Amino acid sequence: MIQKICDGEKFVRHSSSSVDIVTMFCQLREFWRYLQWPKAQSILLVSQLLDCICSAALLYADTIYQGLMETGYFDKLGPFRISDELCISVNNLEYVYHFVSLLENYFDFLTLQSLSTETQFSPLTTQLSSTLSQFQVRIRDIIRRAGLQMQETLRKAMFHVAWSPDTLPTDQAVEPLFDFLRGHLIALNVALLAQNFQKILQEIWDFTLVEFNHQMESGVNSDELPAMFHERLHAALELIVEFFHADGQGISMDLIRSPFYQQVEEKLQYHRTDTETLIEMFYSQRLQEQITIQTSPYGTLAVRAYFNHDSLCVEVSAVTLEFIFPVIT
Repeated sequence: MIQKICDGEKFVRHSSSSVDIVTMFCQLREFWRYLQWPKAQSILLVSQLLDCICSAALLYADTIYQGLMETGYFDKLGPFRISDELCISVNNLEYVYHFVSLLENYFDFLTLQSLSTETQFSPLTTQLSSTLSQFQVRIRDIIRRAGLQMQETLRKAMFHVAWSPDTLPTDQAVEPLFDFLRGHLIALNVALLAQNFQKILQEIWDFTLVEFNHQMESGVNSDELPAMFHERLHAALELIVEFFHADGQGISMDLIRSPFYQQVEEKLQYHRTDTETLIEMFYSQRLQEQITIQTSPYGTLAVRAYFNHDSLCVEVSAVTLEFIFPVIT
């Protein structure tokens, strides 16, 4: 396979192989267009043509991926360095992926669906969807390696954020982290297609959040926790979110506020809350559970539990019982 490096728009780098294979696909598409085959009789031919394109595209994706494996790309642990093998490979795959994603429009799936049965049409969408999914898996596997290679540096930078003296302002404590990220992200933004840059930005955000959570959890068991430890982390998290969101130019807030982010934010909020408020929150949640609980087939038992300071025991007494039936064992 010819892999001559090309410089595209805005210095985005890819190789000639991706251009060649898309050119070949375009010729197949144009050939089909020139045939002007009646739509009503074309479903079988479109299916065969789609299979040809998807099979060739997947073979290309596997070849690119295998080539990376042979260079040892997936064995590298770090530190992270921007390389042609990373940028060119994911750009090649994205370039071909983009063409394949448009086949639904090129072959006018909407019209074909109206003229064919579900049994005839379903294989088209299934094959196209499967091909696109496999491309995304390949791209994300390659990009994820970049996050793994950054992880050690992110861990050190996040340690500096969490454990700097209280006298150091938070916006200064996060600067080493931001300097590291900014230097790589500027270069990646130039070298990668926009879709790939968004993917790698999301990957780096995920690893950054993992390391943030690691430092927060490490403070739980520390005997020398700085007085403002969790307040600093809270302020740092806000700054990190702003950095990755970049006034709407980076990751969307919907993607930033992933389920894992919400768990981290909730735990951090608990750490920042005083004990009495936490107790109130705990009992409020238990009360809400009682209000919304569904009726059990074994009945309902309401109890009162409290700690007896005189006897130093937890005492539990039944308050009400409803629909309690003896269970034969």
